[in-house]
Amino acid sequence: MKLSKASKAVLLKRTIDLGDLDRWNALPILLDARSRLKNYYSAKIGINSIERLEDFRRLAGLEGKGPVRLSDLLGCRLNPHFLLWVVLRSELIPPSLLHGWAVSFCQDFHERLAKDSVPIDFRYPAMLEVKKRWADRSASLGELYHVQREASRLLVDGSQMGEPRVIAAASAAFGALDEDPREALLKVFRAVNEVYSVKTENQRRLAWVKESLS
Repeated sequence: MKLSKASKAVLLKRTIDLGDLDRWNALPILLDARSRLKNYYSAKIGINSIERLEDFRRLAGLEGKGPVRLSDLLGCRLNPHFLLWVVLRSELIPPSLLHGWAVSFCQDFHERLAKDSVPIDFRYPAMLEVKKRWADRSASLGELYHVQREASRLLVDGSQMGEPRVIAAASAAFGALDEDPREALLKVFRAVNEVYSVKTENQRRLAWVKESLS
């Protein structure tokens, strides 16, 4: 799914309030990240808890009052893991777009593994294409179930090989086919994290999201 400039502008105006952050269990992640910041920065911010939206705004370096726009959140310098945890959900991003990102992240992972001479099963591209068509409502749920079963078998076969990167490639493909858009993304991320640095990958993911919405 590709968004028009007008659709992106509307999407970036969507807002997040303290209730959203609390409901999504995002605040513990943010405060944990803040506790690992350098002492001088923590002292400058002077926030040990987030009880009001104003506290969150100060921590994020955002001016003004009231709910935080998605565009403001993506523009602030907070921990990438926190930002991804908050942003990548269907309350903010259209599910079809999240599904498309899950497929794209999986394809990117497979391409990087292939460059490192990791064998990537030739059936994965066709499976992921079914997922893309299903997200765009041009493939049936039955077709999706079929490739899910096939991906599950490939994951079992890959696990028997015992090569961690082959298993990760299979896990990413199987995860990308999940019917839940957020779960599809998270499962792909977990597979990628088995091979590459989590910190580096979160930075790449956040840059991808920003570019996709710019």
